[in-house]
Amino acid sequence: MSSYPTSSRATLEKSSLKYAERGKPTFPCRGNKAPCTPNGFKDATSDPDRLAEIWRRYPGEKIGMPTGRASGVFDVDVDRLEALGELPAEMPETLTVRTPRGGLHFFFNHVEGLTNRTGALPSGIDVRGDGGYVIVPPSPGYEVERLAPVADAPGWLLDLIRAEQEQRPRSGESGAFVDNGEPIPEGGRNDTLARIVGRLHDGTRGLGRLEEDAITVNEARCLPPLPAEEVRRIARSVFRYEPCKPVAGDRVPETAAALARVEEIIMNTVYRDKGGKTRRSLAVAWLKIARKHAYLDENGNPSLDVGYRQWALEAAVSRRTAMDQVRKMEEFRVDGEGSQSGKSGTITFLLPSAPIFTTLPTGGRIEEGCEDSRAPFTASRLRWSSPPRKSGKRGVVTGTRRVRQSVGSKARDAVERLGKSCENAVDDVEAAGGSMRLDDLAAKLGVKRTRDLTRRVNPKTGKGRDGFVTKLVAAGVFEVHGDTVALVDEWLEALNEERERSGEIALFRRDLAQYNRESDGYRNRSKGGATAVARDATPEADGHIGELHLVEELDRQVPAVSPLAEGVRDYLDKNPSDARRTPYWIGTTLWSFDLFDGKPTAEETAAAIEDLGGAAYLEENLRRARGVA
Repeated sequence: MSSYPTSSRATLEKSSLKYAERGKPTFPCRGNKAPCTPNGFKDATSDPDRLAEIWRRYPGEKIGMPTGRASGVFDVDVDRLEALGELPAEMPETLTVRTPRGGLHFFFNHVEGLTNRTGALPSGIDVRGDGGYVIVPPSPGYEVERLAPVADAPGWLLDLIRAEQEQRPRSGESGAFVDNGEPIPEGGRNDTLARIVGRLHDGTRGLGRLEEDAITVNEARCLPPLPAEEVRRIARSVFRYEPCKPVAGDRVPETAAALARVEEIIMNTVYRDKGGKTRRSLAVAWLKIARKHAYLDENGNPSLDVGYRQWALEAAVSRRTAMDQVRKMEEFRVDGEGSQSGKSGTITFLLPSAPIFTTLPTGGRIEEGCEDSRAPFTASRLRWSSPPRKSGKRGVVTGTRRVRQSVGSKARDAVERLGKSCENAVDDVEAAGGSMRLDDLAAKLGVKRTRDLTRRVNPKTGKGRDGFVTKLVAAGVFEVHGDTVALVDEWLEALNEERERSGEIALFRRDLAQYNRESDGYRNRSKGGATAVARDATPEADGHIGELHLVEELDRQVPAVSPLAEGVRDYLDKNPSDARRTPYWIGTTLWSFDLFDGKPTAEETAAAIEDLGGAAYLEENLRRARGVA
């Protein structure tokens, strides 16, 4: 694991008092994040004298801050970064803190009624509101990831958090609408009712049915109920708009049954060699996203609108690898623009016609679609090890005596990681209930000899290699008892520590940042002018809540473009005469010298050049080259 500088207790107390100056109550915590004070976060205060006395009597190793009304903020705690890709939209720009284990804390302005319930948020994302607390910088290991004002939470995020508290309307077996939500008090009836009716307007109801269901909600929940004519007016207003997408993912019984068949196919297929393991990882990544957002096509096959970049991010592979491997996967059909970076296409899993049953960990079987049959797939997808690489020489352009102008590739040491075979093993043991016979695991992994799972490198000669189970035991994920392998109690924490040690979490953050840049560049491709950016107002700022504000960027801003366009621009800035080259030549050159991650196609490079200004941009570089000459 990475090491972090340790803040002295004097520094922590001083920082705690700085929070107090800004009206933020804090309290000391131990190294394991437990409160030092007798009453926990309830002892938090913003009174300087009282706070100094608390730190004198209960010195701590970290600073805790209560969330909710006490501090004016609530926290969205992301422990599993891959879960960000499962949200319906990107997190807005707000104050963000990185934790020692690579997670992220997104701070938002307090919303009344928000507690610590996660609602329908993906696994790996928690909420800290009223009744909770968080550790804040400069506690050891906690660093400000993004300096920005604390923003208001977007509506879609609040809807997900409140999903359990404000139960979503659903259809009964008879087809009549049944509502079981909490009462809607006076003062919020129109707004809340309009949101509920908006969800009901999913294209499955005509205006008459929508009005009837709206009246049902009004009579069941509004205190007191609104006049019927006013409710009809709300329904008619909502009905003018395009229907929202129907409820997607495994919340729909038919879709859940189809995804259960997908899971059964994945779990009962033996994926051999490196390519096969990569394709399995892509299939699991597709399934994890599909459980939230899939829908059925006209033939009953589960479909998902997703781009290759997001899919690759979930699978922990490069976009180019995802595109290459999916071409070899007959079970998937790709429609639309899914092959283009930043754009979504439709990825459909083609189900076989034969009925499939789902095997339970106990060995019995149940009909498809049962919630208990789901393989959790809790673990993040793992990356392959990286081989060493020697530094590349510039050399000459093929077929000429012209010396290449771009820099050569940098040397790189080998990085040993658990890899996707270990990922497969973890999934299988977790799906089996947390323990499994070694010979059964060997059969699932396609390993001919069971003893190969637990083999070790020869300590004398250094020859051979560790088996998959041996690697996972060394990482603290598995334990072996006789002929049985089992997950340890804190296996997920141990796995994430190993991912951090091998640089996987850092690489995920890099890829996520690149994904966000591409998405932002695509969305903002037609926008220009000054850009508002988050910036610290004073050089003395230390990242505390309350001293951040938004300033207007007055100097010239470079337009946001995709990473490929950035690479083209950087290369042609140094080599303007190469603007006469074809898009294929420019893209291949960027790939050859590691100036871009993956080998772009001629079409992708041409699109990147178009983003930069197209023919006019190339002509400008050629004029500059002639001027230099």
